[in-house]
Amino acid sequence: MMFVMDTRTRFFAAPSAGKGFFLWLNSLIAAHKSRIALANLDAAGLDDIGLTKHDVTVELSRSFWDIA
Repeated sequence: MMFVMDTRTRFFAAPSAGKGFFLWLNSLIAAHKSRIALANLDAAGLDDIGLTKHDVTVELSRSFWDIA
């Protein structure tokens, strides 16, 4: 996110929120919910989708903003 300096007040003001911010925020929320669901799968569920406990551990160790 880029901040814009207002030369009259010398304060930093964030640019107005647009669709991009809300799309990004929704992506973060969706990734968080997916990771919670993944963490709650048992061994049979993980086997069904072809993941191991190690795969899940790696995914859950990612930062919440890491959605790529």
